[in-house]
Amino acid sequence: NAELWRQPCPPNSPSTAMSIPFSLSEAGFEGSRSLVSGLHNVALQTDNGGRAPTSSSDDSDGADVVEQRPQFSPSAMAYPSPPHMHGPIVAVSCYTCFADLAHGPRGVEAQRSFWTFRLNLNDGTLTLLSAVPKGFAHNPAFTRCHPSLNVVYSCTESVRHEGQVLALQLDSRSGELTELCPPVSAGGWSTCYLTIHKSARRLLLVNYWDSTICTLELLPSGKLGRRLCVYDPKGGRTMKASADRHVNHSMNDERAQAERQSDPHSHAIVLEPSAGTIAYVPDLGMDVIRQFHFDEETGVVTPCGVIRSGVKRAGRGLGPRHLIF
Repeated sequence: NAELWRQPCPPNSPSTAMSIPFSLSEAGFEGSRSLVSGLHNVALQTDNGGRAPTSSSDDSDGADVVEQRPQFSPSAMAYPSPPHMHGPIVAVSCYTCFADLAHGPRGVEAQRSFWTFRLNLNDGTLTLLSAVPKGFAHNPAFTRCHPSLNVVYSCTESVRHEGQVLALQLDSRSGELTELCPPVSAGGWSTCYLTIHKSARRLLLVNYWDSTICTLELLPSGKLGRRLCVYDPKGGRTMKASADRHVNHSMNDERAQAERQSDPHSHAIVLEPSAGTIAYVPDLGMDVIRQFHFDEETGVVTPCGVIRSGVKRAGRGLGPRHLIF
């Protein structure tokens, strides 16, 4: 998964980028859920250590002085020379443990869970800025940026462990991500989608495996607050599938469909944009779009309707996953 932070870019700024062959199976990108996943060759820029150093001016002689920051050493060519200071920042989250997922991603597990890049708007090249240490986060599945703060939120995806929501501070110069506050429980398993209400006071999420829907408080600082609401479409019923032994939810044969479509599986939560009071949740397992009234003050979601996602043919499930306004 990837998110963008837009920053001012000077007009007619010269571009010194070059296209470097880069495989997503290298440098820890194996489990990436990003805008660049699935590509075999990416135009990539990297600097001497993955973080953009700061520049300062010496008034005595007008020469530029480059202050080197602590370096991270990715296994990619260092080109062009730093600094890389302009353009949006792209944050990429990566799967680190496939065994904990309901589905089966291609490739191999990533060694690092988050990477940040600078996007060159002139030619589309990416400059590697920073990467978190190994073991920083477990299977971050979805990433969402705060509408006005340099804060990114991500959620962990696992059918064996309760999901967590992370709040990370973004350094807009170096691209470094650091923990802003302790993680908060997502109230379910296999957390896969986050939505921020337009007031930036509430964060809504869905847990794929047990289908639960949850609301968290967002503080003015961007930190995570209390868990306000958990709604269970199953009504407390036990799931038919087992987290310890289940089909690969990426498959679509009869056996996989029979098990996958036997339980609810919330896949996203999207608020209508005008007032932000109606939430839509595609349920991959039940082949419906659930509708909820969302109370911003209390954080409570109340069921108010169900829409069939389409006409089934030969009894096969449709598996709705996402919608957008």
